[in-house]
Amino acid sequence: LVSSLFALVVRRPNSHHSKESSEASVVYKRQNIYTRDYYKKKIHTHSLINAHIIPVFTIPGKYLETILYNLVVTYLSFWKKSDIFLYLGTANTLFIWIQTLLRRKTIVNTAGIDWKKKRWSMIGRIYLKLCEKMTVIFADMIICDSKTVLKYYKDKYRLTNLVYIPYGSDATYRKPSSVLRTYGLKPHRYIYAAGRISPEN
Repeated sequence: LVSSLFALVVRRPNSHHSKESSEASVVYKRQNIYTRDYYKKKIHTHSLINAHIIPVFTIPGKYLETILYNLVVTYLSFWKKSDIFLYLGTANTLFIWIQTLLRRKTIVNTAGIDWKKKRWSMIGRIYLKLCEKMTVIFADMIICDSKTVLKYYKDKYRLTNLVYIPYGSDATYRKPSSVLRTYGLKPHRYIYAAGRISPEN
């Protein structure tokens, strides 16, 4: 049983299953989850166990926002007695080395290979590659949410502290709608999956 968990939250929560909830089946006595202040209203706390959401002000922007946010949250983490520091996305790991200096355990959920995404400029790619190096050097455990990402880290860095945890979702019950009757379909006999092809994942 982990007594406390500190999380650096960067991803925008979606309406169904957000990265703010833990993929692994672990029960925490307390989670201190830091997120950017404008994300707080979008977090669905019903899927979180003993979570304390702490909004952090940052300056919105494509580049400096993440660096400033990480710096502020790293400073705030000095005053938190936590067993595990969980980083969601390698883009947040610029200052992970500080946690290592303080002899704190860290976990990084890679959330894909960010620097390969076409939306980033050369400066953005350099920053993300640096964060990837920080992750590889200092993280105690690295979570990969796809087998492609797992293979990338294994082949490139020869790491042994990797774990594959695919995304899941809470099963919810919905009453059959009139749409099924329109197409002559019977309820509870189908599984619908929607996704996108992403080369960096």
